[in-house]
Amino acid sequence: MKKIIVPIDFSEVSENALIAATEIARKTQAEVEIFHVIEAPGGTTISETGEIFMPDKMEQVYVLKCIELAKNKIHSILENVRYAGVRFNPKIKVGDPGKHFSRYITLEKADMIIMGTSGCEGILKGIFNESNAEKIVTRADCMVLSVKNNNKDFRIRNLVLATNFQDDSPEFIGKLKALQEIFDFKIHLLYINPLINYESNQSIIQSRLRDYINRFQMKNCESIIQEDLTEYNGIVKYAEDINADIIALSTHQHKGLHWLGGISEDLVNFAEFPVLTFKVN
Repeated sequence: MKKIIVPIDFSEVSENALIAATEIARKTQAEVEIFHVIEAPGGTTISETGEIFMPDKMEQVYVLKCIELAKNKIHSILENVRYAGVRFNPKIKVGDPGKHFSRYITLEKADMIIMGTSGCEGILKGIFNESNAEKIVTRADCMVLSVKNNNKDFRIRNLVLATNFQDDSPEFIGKLKALQEIFDFKIHLLYINPLINYESNQSIIQSRLRDYINRFQMKNCESIIQEDLTEYNGIVKYAEDINADIIALSTHQHKGLHWLGGISEDLVNFAEFPVLTFKVN
């Protein structure tokens, strides 16, 4: 892992994302790119050298002061001893947060994006509202980890990997296995069997789960069949039962986002667990 991107707006939830990025970077020697966007009114233009031009000179002065303030805030945050030993590269942009970040992640080659999502305000609310969050997950060619308000100390001991047997990604499983080597966590391979579409022959499902584990040569992994009224409820209930640290699942860009359409989106926005997603092409 070489680069992790973290958008911040100096809120508590964005700093929790930065804490998670720091812990992963410390173990992988990755660089953490801190991305901050200063909102600017329409008519703002930026030259190739980074100079800002605005119709209203007072607004231009205000934006320049915001840039300086943002630089100072980032510097102040990184002075904390918990960020010692990690390489940080701050990036400050001016404009529309959602558009800037969507464009940015299509140009930058990152291994992971870590974003604060639950209860976002300010800049993050502009980046990670429902429509923009979906765009990020579908456009990013890397893993996307959403982190919630209550994750002050990032750790991975138990990871729930939800599967539907349709969107399996060898690339994603390979990345999870690489993380597992570093963090030494247990993988709980989970299939939700909805009660409204009850499949009585669980031995067939269990056989498919065993084949999944064998095919991807997964270690320290157990398979589980959870019955529930909905896939979302089943995933959350199981994660709560085992005190999971992360829920992981694939999303599919060309199927109307099988998991994201109603499941991943709900997990990212409402579940009190970090959620790791990866786009399947």
